[in-house]
Amino acid sequence: LLEGVLLSLVSTVAGIGLASLGVKLMTKFIPQEIPRFDQVRLDWRVLGFTLALSLITCLLFGLIPAWQASKPDLQVTLEQSGRTSGPGANRLRFRQLLVVFQISVALMLVIGAGLLIKSFWLLHRVDPGFSAERVLTLSVSLPQSKYPKPLQISGFYNQLLERVSVLPGVQAATIAYDHPLQSNWIDSFAIEGRPQAVDGKSLSANFNPVGSDYFDTVGTQILRGRQFTPRDDQDHPGVAIVNEAFVRQYFPNEQAIGQHIKPSPPARIWANQRLTSFEIVGIARDVKSGGLNAVSDPAYYLPASQAPLQDMTILVRTQNDPTTIVPALRQAVWSIDPNQPVAGIVTMDKILSDSIAQPRLNMLLMGLFGFLALILAAVGIYGLLSYSVTQRTQEMGIRMALGAQITDVLKLVLKQGMTLALIGEAIGLIGVRIALGAQANEILRLIVVQGITLALIGTITGLAGAFALTRLMSGLLFGVTPTDGSIFITVVGVLTTIALLACYIPARRATRVDPLVALRYE
Repeated sequence: LLEGVLLSLVSTVAGIGLASLGVKLMTKFIPQEIPRFDQVRLDWRVLGFTLALSLITCLLFGLIPAWQASKPDLQVTLEQSGRTSGPGANRLRFRQLLVVFQISVALMLVIGAGLLIKSFWLLHRVDPGFSAERVLTLSVSLPQSKYPKPLQISGFYNQLLERVSVLPGVQAATIAYDHPLQSNWIDSFAIEGRPQAVDGKSLSANFNPVGSDYFDTVGTQILRGRQFTPRDDQDHPGVAIVNEAFVRQYFPNEQAIGQHIKPSPPARIWANQRLTSFEIVGIARDVKSGGLNAVSDPAYYLPASQAPLQDMTILVRTQNDPTTIVPALRQAVWSIDPNQPVAGIVTMDKILSDSIAQPRLNMLLMGLFGFLALILAAVGIYGLLSYSVTQRTQEMGIRMALGAQITDVLKLVLKQGMTLALIGEAIGLIGVRIALGAQANEILRLIVVQGITLALIGTITGLAGAFALTRLMSGLLFGVTPTDGSIFITVVGVLTTIALLACYIPARRATRVDPLVALRYE
């Protein structure tokens, strides 16, 4: 018991140190936008809980064996010693069961990590529909008391774009109500010449007033038609550009260009609006405004000069690092209005990176736990076989003295370890299938194939894993099915290789036993 307590205390101290270091390292990979990021630290309540758990574990796995050792059955012990020179059969089976459980849980965690890693890789490869490189955004909100009229609003932004466009290193500049990865305004509209729906529901889509150089600045391609021009102002007919999703939903079997839409924005914003009808003059590529993992929604764009708004986003594409022009941008705004604040200065690269921050965090956490589970499983197999080889030194010597070859001893130890590994992997696969929503008939077939005993243990293990994974994995995956064959095959192969290496070291040591020394062992 004293030996177990000392080992537990040393491990606890080491674990606290690793936890403190791990928290500091992980916070460097977690974006500031993650909710309650500033509260990430070693909490005394969690630390107290883990210390209590460590104490219980020490008592459970230290006191019980110590109590059993203090009251041995001499007759049974002598019989077992005479036959096997090793631990009792019940103790050995219990240790083997623990190793099987370790491997099955490790398999479940690593498969989960593999699915998230592949999901994140596919998410990172998604085309957002625009080019985020070297684009800077900043927000400007004009006070209504100072800029009440549309001409005043348009005048301010026209002057600002003229001054920003001539700054050194600026390739293009524009304004928009939302940047490409935002969708803050969904509004209803009507299509001229088309009767209202029978159910009375109005048509709706994302609405975004933008500048004339918006599509060149953000790198979104115009597939058909034309872009906006500086002539598209309130003194000229209203025009609009729609995206592909808009055409698919509202003009599936007809030509969209040339059609007219009538938006219905809030009256307080368009109180003096002169234009009410807007002709579709272009079709733009879909943009992932709702996130890289979301389907592109219908959207229509109007010229900002035809739909003036006080609150706008400035977008600037540069030749080099866009953050170097931040002081010049501020000065350009203040040269027009010294009292006008500027906020929300951030690059589109940062916005794009932050949009996948949560999937990245999920991948890192699951990958870390999967890696630790692999290490624990390897240590478990190695520890059990190493202990078994030590206990069976006399048996190995007798086998070799009676003519057993080195390969025979090697196979004997490897067979013991790999059998545990394969059983654990089979159980883990059952657990994963349960956790990821496999049907009852599929589980039944697995039970029949694997055998009743393994199925019972596998069901218990699977339910434990399902508690953590059910209704979680499917919602976290993107472009990957929960039963992705490549992930399952890869993880099983990796875990089997690690188990084989963990088995080989004790097996190799067993082949080097000197029969004469072994016969005199103990």
